[in-house]
Amino acid sequence: MDDSTLHLFFDGVGLAEPLARFVALAIAGRKKETEGMFTNDLHYEVFKHLKRRPDEVILAPSYVALIYRYRFRNREAKSVYFVGINSDGKLFINRVRWEPLALSDLGGCMGVKVSLSSDDKFREVMMFDYDAEGERIKSIPVPGQRGSARYRVQGDLLLIVRPIESAHNEYFKLVKERLFWFIFRELRNVLIDRTSLLLASHGISTIRLQRRSGDELLLEAIPRRLCFIKRAIMVERLSGLIRDELYCDDIDEITISNINPVDEPRNFRYAVYSIAPTPRSGSVMEIVDKVISELNPRAERRTIYFGRHKIVVSAYPLRLVATVNLPASDPEVGREPRIFTFVAPALYVEPCEIEVSHPEHGTVKYDIVEPVEMSFANVEVHPDFVSRLSYYALKRL
Repeated sequence: MDDSTLHLFFDGVGLAEPLARFVALAIAGRKKETEGMFTNDLHYEVFKHLKRRPDEVILAPSYVALIYRYRFRNREAKSVYFVGINSDGKLFINRVRWEPLALSDLGGCMGVKVSLSSDDKFREVMMFDYDAEGERIKSIPVPGQRGSARYRVQGDLLLIVRPIESAHNEYFKLVKERLFWFIFRELRNVLIDRTSLLLASHGISTIRLQRRSGDELLLEAIPRRLCFIKRAIMVERLSGLIRDELYCDDIDEITISNINPVDEPRNFRYAVYSIAPTPRSGSVMEIVDKVISELNPRAERRTIYFGRHKIVVSAYPLRLVATVNLPASDPEVGREPRIFTFVAPALYVEPCEIEVSHPEHGTVKYDIVEPVEMSFANVEVHPDFVSRLSYYALKRL
């Protein structure tokens, strides 16, 4: 079977151009003639250095899997490469971890096993749901999408998109939540500092512990040998001292939490009690609302770089930094500013046009047609593939 016959055969099974010609040349072992068919010359270098012919090919309308079998440490092994079409009409090649599920067997061709699969099976391996370039999708998310979906928008760049009711509400809810707990912990630390100083002024020593749930003071001063009633009386007196003398005029409301025994066998003679005065949510929210009004984050056109891709989109800021004025540990010192840093886990995007550009792939544009939470990722590839590309690039220096 000559090259032109092979080309017609693969074209006849629904393989898109230039994949049909590429597969015909790959099976025939005529690698030199594929030079110039790839967007990136380094991808051609990868293909050129593979075995002369694959042992198996799996075909889908928009992709081809080349499977090469070999022995490694006396065991059977294989490497799998996917070839697909970029927006410029040329090809890319990626090494992946496993082959797509074959749906039917076409038999052999020049000693190479040939099977048929579907685009969906290839996308499952590359970890995306829609090929916006290949399927000519221009509006994201597609109608009916529920939950997160991954779109290949250019080269190896994926947009991970989750539709939301309101980018403004979701973003501000997240900022307020993070800011609330930041201020809560800081105010609690102020109160714990003051409580420690207050007790020390009365000759009562405490131990400060830093826990994930928040700092607290431990008191080791009440003998275990005392009966329950006597211990309860001492604890009540301690609570009264804190309620009456702890300075908190600059913190609107606080809760003097119960002074509770804890299971800390630090000292067998004395029981251990936890003291954790905390601010009430109302006093925290007043500071939160003030900081948010000063920040006033807005959705604006922003430029984000992901690898060599440049993305321009209308979104709320990924990072916010604010100076928060809180009461000082010592009221006589004055107010100490704290620095609050917020880093969003994703972009919160309003309906807009998103522009993606790359030195090799050019520029593509898509319409974001509803509010979404958006992040970026790369098409799933084998780690060895990235190293191999870098190696070939180094050889050219």
